[in-house]
Amino acid sequence: MVSMHVLRNYDFPFCDVVDRSQSAHCFDKMSDVIDQFHRLMNAADRRRPLLLVLDSVDQLLSIYDAYRVTWLPSKLPPFVKLIVSTLDEGYSILDNLRTRYENAGATFLELSALGQDLGLEVINRWLEKANRRLTSEQTEIVKKSLEVCSLPLYARILFNQICQWRSYDTASVDRLPRTVQTAIGRLYEQMEQKFGRAMVRHSLSYLTAARHGLSEVELEHILSLDDVLLNDVYSHWKPPVRRVPPLLWTRIRADVSGYIVERSADDQLVLAWYHRQFSAAITVRYLTPDPTFTQRLHAVMADFFSGCWSGGRLKPFHYTQTQMKRFGLSEANSKADRKVPAQPYRTEMAGTTRINQRKLSELLWHLLASEQRLAAKKESFFNYDWLYSRMKCSGTSGLLHELEYFMATDNTLQQDIDMKTLVSNLQLIRPYVDKFPESLAVELSSRLTQYVGHSSSFTGLIHSCDTVGVSHCGLIPLLSCFEPADLGLQQNIAVRSSEPWHEGGAIAISRDMSTMYLIDYDDQDLPSLSTWDVATGDKLSEIRLQRSGEAEPADSAAVDIYIECRLIGNDEAHLLALYVPKYYGLHRNRVGAEGFADVIRVADGTLVRRIRQELSGQPFHNCILYVTDNWVALRYGWSVPLFALWQDRKIGLTKPHRLTGDEAKFILVRCKRSTAKYYHGPVNISLVVICRQSAMFVQRL
Repeated sequence: MVSMHVLRNYDFPFCDVVDRSQSAHCFDKMSDVIDQFHRLMNAADRRRPLLLVLDSVDQLLSIYDAYRVTWLPSKLPPFVKLIVSTLDEGYSILDNLRTRYENAGATFLELSALGQDLGLEVINRWLEKANRRLTSEQTEIVKKSLEVCSLPLYARILFNQICQWRSYDTASVDRLPRTVQTAIGRLYEQMEQKFGRAMVRHSLSYLTAARHGLSEVELEHILSLDDVLLNDVYSHWKPPVRRVPPLLWTRIRADVSGYIVERSADDQLVLAWYHRQFSAAITVRYLTPDPTFTQRLHAVMADFFSGCWSGGRLKPFHYTQTQMKRFGLSEANSKADRKVPAQPYRTEMAGTTRINQRKLSELLWHLLASEQRLAAKKESFFNYDWLYSRMKCSGTSGLLHELEYFMATDNTLQQDIDMKTLVSNLQLIRPYVDKFPESLAVELSSRLTQYVGHSSSFTGLIHSCDTVGVSHCGLIPLLSCFEPADLGLQQNIAVRSSEPWHEGGAIAISRDMSTMYLIDYDDQDLPSLSTWDVATGDKLSEIRLQRSGEAEPADSAAVDIYIECRLIGNDEAHLLALYVPKYYGLHRNRVGAEGFADVIRVADGTLVRRIRQELSGQPFHNCILYVTDNWVALRYGWSVPLFALWQDRKIGLTKPHRLTGDEAKFILVRCKRSTAKYYHGPVNISLVVICRQSAMFVQRL
């Protein structure tokens, strides 16, 4: 999955090359890791250029919107080259890459099959490294197979088949598979004949059904909890300890070592298929034909990651009739300690807290896959331990991603009112718990205590907040003292606000409500345009903008006040941003002070047009009244000038107080109060908005 461990692993190799000062291991939030990833890329220079190769991006899980590739910079920094490989079929990755980079001069190449000659040359090179070679007769057989299929994966499987040949073997075309799918199926069939169908079927199915793969230790423990497999393994003798012999999996792994890789998942090395076609073949061969078998696999893995059979607890099982006769038993029911470890969410070690990320990721996955929704809600969704641990690992955004992901893939959860209420309230408290994670229990209890007694889910959640959460924060609300979130709350985006003047900066939202644009200041007090995904709350990109260039008094800070911004044009490719110099709030009687309205290209932050107008009144008496495709009506104090958007031309000027009664009815005046540190007391802010029907009024101006 695209998660922090993936980007951390991307960051780590070239951290030493471009910037030794800080690696992505310092961050907990996904957005912070992405920002650091971009900063490291920006650190490349002429002396230290960077070539970044991301292979098999389709192997990433879709969580955190990985397939949208918004975690890659929209514009590559100088001295940085990027190579990305992905499958085209069944994924949106290629289309998203084209949308993101095609206009930036990116080159897209389709990798075709090797062809007969190149395929044979590759196989011969591999054979040479393995100190083997083919006879002339065997070479002709391989060439005929490569005529039918010469994909790189097929060549690799074919090579492994050839390595089992002897020089005196009589080869034939019929002995070799003709496609990748049949080649993989032939591999599994040979393994079943060699190691037994039950052991191969169960071990490879567990590896495939796991969410992020399994470590060898985890797989051994899980196989030791599978009584159907153990009855097959111990069909002829009764073991002193009921666990699977480790040597059985070791032999199987040796046969598939070329197709299984170790990768990082949840801060641990796990085994996983290096190509999706191997897992797809397992699904078709073992999992899809037998849903009962598949559900039982997930139930066994849920038992392991929940730790319900740890600590010496005896797991019951049943002997078969054949075993009872063979072992001379009178009772089929029995119990045995499987020697599996406990699975706490958090462990204190040497003064530090280690979070069990494997349990966080895998337990919920397998509970839902085995149709144990009530257990999933109790153990995960409405369990303070799970909520807090997940939030500590990936931030509130990661927690919400996880909840929304499982709700989107499960229709029952999607319609669950308790789940909707929980997600809405987590959205509401997101800015607070991001800053103070230990306040999670208080924030939840103070809003959801009213549901205690009416919902078993919330009753359990509040109880766990009061008993477990008290170790993080000593406050225990007795009643609901904060307003809970409305179920209609879709997103609560927390942005960095450098000044209280603009209450988080100037914001514009696209017509389809999918993207938000924010103009604010970065850490160096330079104006920047950031793009946010409304659905996920993630920042997609950030681009620095040009400064106004206005001279400022010596006693004022070098930033401007952004009042308002609007997307313009049918394609919403440009942004109109209205702002005034910051010193105008301190010296508003200064003669000749100018305000600015910039037309900015959204894609790269380029300044297309700058409109200047003398200011009057309070800073917030200036606003955008009305915008068309070609001109804009601005309000500067009590003046309403009209400007052409794409030409350096003022169309006209009028006074709003001169409007007739018919014209004035089109104007909606909305007042609100705000407090700014540059004024002594509250400030009345008047925003004048002209309705859509007022287009003819503006034209008459």
